[in-house]
Amino acid sequence: MSSATVKTNHIYNGLYLVLADHFPAYRTKSNLFDVPGFAKAMGKSHETAYKALRRDSLTIVIALSIIEFSRSEPETLELVWVDLLPFVLPKYAELSVLSSDTESPSEVDDILG
Repeated sequence: MSSATVKTNHIYNGLYLVLADHFPAYRTKSNLFDVPGFAKAMGKSHETAYKALRRDSLTIVIALSIIEFSRSEPETLELVWVDLLPFVLPKYAELSVLSSDTESPSEVDDILG
């Protein structure tokens, strides 16, 4: 879990924690993640960043920008696709298997006889 300080009126979710953990240079004196500063450094509007945080999701284009940015910034923990995949494709794990693959062994045994 992140060591970033959280205020109740601040957007706080999984994406916030990932960004706060991977971009420690973008923390305020009170240890909050500096969303406007981060967005500006990436060349994005603060509203683009807040929109992603409010939704707890990313477009592929923004995710790619964040990954590339993580590789160009000093004092950053480099991101890879797997770090952001839950925010790009939130149901990826759930929908990566066929529903028939989730049947219990007893159901399979019943079908096979």
